[in-house]
Amino acid sequence: MKQYDVPILLILFKRIDSTERILDEIRKVRPKEIFIVADGPRSTDEEKETNKLRKFVIKKIDWPCKIKKKFRKENWGCDKSSVDGLNWFFKNVEFGIFLEDDCLPNQSFFRYHKELLKKYKNDYRIKCICAPNFFKNYKIKESYTFSKQFFSGWGFSTWRRAWDLDIDKVKNNYKKNLKKMFPNLILRYYTKKQIDYILKNKIQGWDYLFLAKNALEGGLSIIPKTNLVENIGFDLETTHDFGEVHEKYLKVKRKEIQFPLIHPKEIIEDRKFNQAFGIWTLKRFLEKNWKKIFSKD
Repeated sequence: MKQYDVPILLILFKRIDSTERILDEIRKVRPKEIFIVADGPRSTDEEKETNKLRKFVIKKIDWPCKIKKKFRKENWGCDKSSVDGLNWFFKNVEFGIFLEDDCLPNQSFFRYHKELLKKYKNDYRIKCICAPNFFKNYKIKESYTFSKQFFSGWGFSTWRRAWDLDIDKVKNNYKKNLKKMFPNLILRYYTKKQIDYILKNKIQGWDYLFLAKNALEGGLSIIPKTNLVENIGFDLETTHDFGEVHEKYLKVKRKEIQFPLIHPKEIIEDRKFNQAFGIWTLKRFLEKNWKKIFSKD
């Protein structure tokens, strides 16, 4: 079997069960190169779990493969550790895939990323390739579409040329360019709220910084026709507290995409997708805040 020639960055902490499921999918394509970033423990008891997972992962990668690893002694926190890992990853590779220990891909995920990474390698309009599709209210006609207003880090890929958070650029420019960046009113309001919070709390939520930086540059994300990755981290061990409402909207089953891929005829932003995304975001926001908005207290 020919080995997969797209480097993969795997982000770990302490969960063996979900990590094993993800590695089982990776193992089927036998990538030539894997980068591993494992955040450090928050306590002595947790150190036993993190050490156990690290040994398990190295043992599980039992095919010919170049392994590079960053096993942290201290706990950096999910976002800071991930950003540092991505910076390290793209110092070493020209392009690659980012996977966390709670994002379970299907097999078409790997071929999808590989084909589009190569197809758009030199097209600087394209900033990243996403794997999730949460939007049941909009049917994409071709195999994928383009948006300036959507990004998800759940199993995304990009190039060295595109990876850069550039926090100062976002901080100094996003407010005066918000309407141009996010023409959809709902998405503009929600994204500004997230960016304000992130800049205040320093990288907590790096995905919105990456989205904002790309939107400032007029860059496009690719979104697949079907959902290619399932988040299996909605439990008591999850790093981010999504909550019951968010889980309802974000927990979508993975589904194989069909090949050969049907490519859009034009590389332009899909405004209908943005409208559907805006409605989806509004429903999610209202459902989460319904009791607060209409409370008599």
